[in-house]
Amino acid sequence: MAIGGDGYTMFEGKEQLMLQGLMVDILRDYIVELLESGEPLEYSTDGRITVVE
Repeated sequence: MAIGGDGYTMFEGKEQLMLQGLMVDILRDYIVELLESGEPLEYSTDGRITVVE
């Protein structure tokens, strides 16, 4: 997204600011916090990723 991917062309070529960290790092920290607290990790899928064996 940050470089204009996924259709977010309005961000292409713009300066990137790091205010809270990378989105992937924030998400990872949140998931680790949930798992360590014993809370369930609830999620749903929208069918965009397919497992091929």
